[in-house]
Amino acid sequence: MGADGGVKLQRKDLVKKAKHGSAEDEHSAAEYNKHGRWQTCFLTHKVLQQPVVSDYRGQLYNKEAILELLVDPKPYSDKQRELVSHITSLKDVVQLKLTEQDDHFVCPITGNTLGSNGIKYVYLVRCHCVFAEKCLREISPKEKTCPLCSTTFEADDVIVINPSTEDLKKLQTRMDTLTKSGLPHSLSVKKSKKKKSGDKKKRKAEDEDKDQQQSLSKKQHN
Repeated sequence: MGADGGVKLQRKDLVKKAKHGSAEDEHSAAEYNKHGRWQTCFLTHKVLQQPVVSDYRGQLYNKEAILELLVDPKPYSDKQRELVSHITSLKDVVQLKLTEQDDHFVCPITGNTLGSNGIKYVYLVRCHCVFAEKCLREISPKEKTCPLCSTTFEADDVIVINPSTEDLKKLQTRMDTLTKSGLPHSLSVKKSKKKKSGDKKKRKAEDEDKDQQQSLSKKQHN
């Protein structure tokens, strides 16, 4: 039995689930919703194996499955593609820093199995660290640094894994704000574009300086 009174499946017990896109997925999906959200990929219902990624909704995926989807979505069913239609590149997911122990992912601070004890588990977008949300209560509100790696973060950088309906609404609001700002869930931007933009600004400033110098020179000669 799990700490929350439910059946606690080993991740290895979920390996034999149906292949994605098959007619047997219905039973697999039922088992996933009941037991496996913390141990199986949201897209394929296969056992989670590192590297594991998560989207802005706090759902967990095998990175390999996301890569396969992005390269060739045809093997996946229409329903599967619809479920992850918000993932159009790897910038839409974050690769998590998970701690594995005895075939389970655990909080490296409390030692609790992720999803157990009826408490929330989160990750920080800035550093990708994963732990029990209650660990954040030990941090000074003024500091806002990761309890594992000391990376600074903002309140909106905290993503609840497998969130409740209420938490999901907050995560959606966060994503809507990021979208308006042109940012993906991972907050990453193309450095090359920033560099090109910076080069253009630099050249523009240099041209303006030359024009001013030429104008000043003409006035002095006159």
